[in-house]
Amino acid sequence: RNFGGKTTTKTFNRQDFFEQLKTLDQQKLMQWWNNQSKFSHALNTTVQILLLVHTPVTRMVFQYFNCHPIHSKSFLKADYSVECWVGKWNGFLAYVILIGCTFTIGFPLSVYLYIAKHRRELYTPKIQARIGFLYGSFVKKAEFWEVHEIVRKTMLTGVIIYLQSRPTMQSSVAIMVCMIACCTLNYYEPHKNRMVFWLAQMSFVI
Repeated sequence: RNFGGKTTTKTFNRQDFFEQLKTLDQQKLMQWWNNQSKFSHALNTTVQILLLVHTPVTRMVFQYFNCHPIHSKSFLKADYSVECWVGKWNGFLAYVILIGCTFTIGFPLSVYLYIAKHRRELYTPKIQARIGFLYGSFVKKAEFWEVHEIVRKTMLTGVIIYLQSRPTMQSSVAIMVCMIACCTLNYYEPHKNRMVFWLAQMSFVI
């Protein structure tokens, strides 16, 4: 700093630092640390559960709109006792759309946007403690891979159900999705564990 034309420098004193550290309220510090740990654990558990149920829930959302037209009416392929676009079916339509928008689309989109927003801070203690479990097993620049997997599973288990009446096209679309996934897998090589990488490779090819 410059005071009256004189420049002074302040050097780091380790002893002073530790003396100041001792003056901190240890109880408040431990309480803050425990709160952070509980929050991280709760978030980890919640997101893992959401990742686990995302694929079956998404499939059910797509199945709800998979109707079979017969003459002037349409019936739900999963249950032909339910007629589409009328009565009972319409009664649940708002809930299905809500789940589809907030969970099927909103959940992976939120994860991607959060990772993209904090892409320069992903390896800082704060962010890593909060969402590090999402990309801890992936290499740098492939932290989004969990979202990639959600999209792939959605395409394979949800979107292609609309092609059930055209099995050839359904198979072709499924193969195309797997080929694209295989290309991105080999381009990013996201897994730190090479065994997991080769298992993913085999699953995409088979």
